[in-house]
Amino acid sequence: MTFEPIPYDISEGFLHFLYAFFGFGLMIVLLGVFVTRLSMGTRGPKLVLQQLKDGLHEITSLSLKRIMAIATLTFKEAARRKVFYIIILFALLFMFANWFLSMSDQRTDFQIEVYVSFVLTVISILVIPIVLLLSCWGIPEDIRQRSLHTVVTKPAHRMEVVMGRIFGFVGIGSILLLFMGVIGYFWIMRALPVEAQNDLACRVPVYGKLYFIDKDGNETKRGINTGDQWDFRSYIEGATKGRAIWTFNDFDSSAVSPNEPLQVETRFEAFRTYKGNIEDTLQVELTVVNNDNQTRVRLTPFPLREYTFNLVEIPQTLKVYDDEQGKEIEYNLSKDILSSESGFSLEVRCLDSQQYIGMANPDLFIRLPDRAFIVGFSKAIFGQWLLLVLIVSISVALSCMVKGPIATIATVALLMISFMFSGVLNEQITGRAIGGGPMESLYRMISQTNETSRLPADDTIAQIALSLDPIFSNMLWIVKHIIPDMSSFSMAEYLAKGFDVNASAAIIPSIAVTLSYFLVSVIVGYYCLKLRELESK
Repeated sequence: MTFEPIPYDISEGFLHFLYAFFGFGLMIVLLGVFVTRLSMGTRGPKLVLQQLKDGLHEITSLSLKRIMAIATLTFKEAARRKVFYIIILFALLFMFANWFLSMSDQRTDFQIEVYVSFVLTVISILVIPIVLLLSCWGIPEDIRQRSLHTVVTKPAHRMEVVMGRIFGFVGIGSILLLFMGVIGYFWIMRALPVEAQNDLACRVPVYGKLYFIDKDGNETKRGINTGDQWDFRSYIEGATKGRAIWTFNDFDSSAVSPNEPLQVETRFEAFRTYKGNIEDTLQVELTVVNNDNQTRVRLTPFPLREYTFNLVEIPQTLKVYDDEQGKEIEYNLSKDILSSESGFSLEVRCLDSQQYIGMANPDLFIRLPDRAFIVGFSKAIFGQWLLLVLIVSISVALSCMVKGPIATIATVALLMISFMFSGVLNEQITGRAIGGGPMESLYRMISQTNETSRLPADDTIAQIALSLDPIFSNMLWIVKHIIPDMSSFSMAEYLAKGFDVNASAAIIPSIAVTLSYFLVSVIVGYYCLKLRELESK
């Protein structure tokens, strides 16, 4: 994969949620007290406190029966609108998809990537817009047709109306996802060629931490830059002291059977300074090291297979010749290497002089026993379901605040910012953006100043621009923490690349984000619906 899964810290994420939730909540309450104090006098703050008291009463008096009754009505209402006809369109797409995706002459891993990506992408494109439109237009239509008036005058509370709407729309999307997921899975199994079906699996990787040794024997964080603009990988020089070392400090040796070899998968790139024999590949040497006693075992060199992965099996019995003792020593991989308290390391060298091999941290990992393809596919569908819940929650909350068209535009804008511009936001907030912040960039464009050159210290306008950028950075920081981080919901790439969906890096953060915004959306939707003029059409 061209990205490294980063494990999610649950405790840190929970503390961050509490900080953001109560911080923003306190700011809104104080702002409400200030505004009502100016407009209503001493009666204003009392009204704000009364609203808070009413909200707590709503939470303590929630009725699951009333919520599910509203959810059932929402489901029936959507069914009358022929929402489930979208399944027919989905089936038609798959009836003729093979006409355009037939690629029996391609590599099997490429075929799997195309077919799996196609299925998951089509499911997202068909389901997400449907539930988004239903969620954004549901409550505004109820207000316009005055059907909501008969609900809020009954024992059903406004918070129950919001939750019932969310559950109802989620139920509709869940049925669509279930049908499309089942159809998509069987279509993949039937449409893929037989040789590609044999490679359908979900690899389970265990990643280490990578550092480099340069050609002079000094430790560095990165290797050699060969001039590639994409600096994801860095290189080591062949036939020198240069090495790439992966350390595995917390590896669970019980995950590997003592009777089975340890599988190591690599995907390196070659950079040649001369052509040589075009039929010969570069030779790579792998060394296993015990981090406690520095026991080193060199394995038999293997040829580098480019544009695909190399699978190296390290046997349980390792033999190495000891020059001091003048005899061959035998080691057991599980007992003498993997069970080390400080972990173990895998060192990679290139044996060809004046040639280079490039790697990044995800390019080497311990490969545990594969899981069935249906396991990873189910996780990817579950990730889309979590995204569906998140979008429905935000859409319903916005629809309690504004009318349908505005709620739709606002939800789409949030999705676009989260998926397409989150990287830009992070660069601006952290100050890593080339060309500086918004005001500095504006100054550079007007003055036609190079984006990497220093601004003149004696230019007053330039210094004003630099002083204003922190203000915009703080505003962007607030925006970043209001907009949900949806980067972890993109689980299709795991499955398309043949990997199992990482629970710690993808599923757990997606669940955390969904639950957080569901809670916030229910509260925001309740107060917006409570303060909104229902007579307004």
